[in-house]
Amino acid sequence: MEHLYLFNLLGDPCMRLPVPGALKVQVQRDPADPTRIVALVNAPAAGLLVVETVRPRSMSRRMRAGDQREQFEEAYRNANIAELTRDKVTLEKAGPAKIEIKLPAGTAPGSYLLRAYLKGTTGAWMGSE
Repeated sequence: MEHLYLFNLLGDPCMRLPVPGALKVQVQRDPADPTRIVALVNAPAAGLLVVETVRPRSMSRRMRAGDQREQFEEAYRNANIAELTRDKVTLEKAGPAKIEIKLPAGTAPGSYLLRAYLKGTTGAWMGSE
């Protein structure tokens, strides 16, 4: 009977989990406007493309001594919500795609991570830079 519980816990051992393919992503920054980013994606198929700009985990902020409750809540949100932007684009065909991203006002200068996910009819791909 125990093997039935393990089947429910772990799922079918014969099922193959799909592994996403690699998606080539490049980032171009505008020196004149630091809040503008252009993501260049080489899409292997048509489908839904989701592009996110996130803070690296090394940029998390911590509560300082003497902070008030509102300051703590803001620091908590900043430390745990890494996503700055999220854009969804429907690609009609495979090939190069250009996505313009506008960072929120007040975004601190520094290095950020750009993640891209593509869900097509023949598979899924992901990449980052």
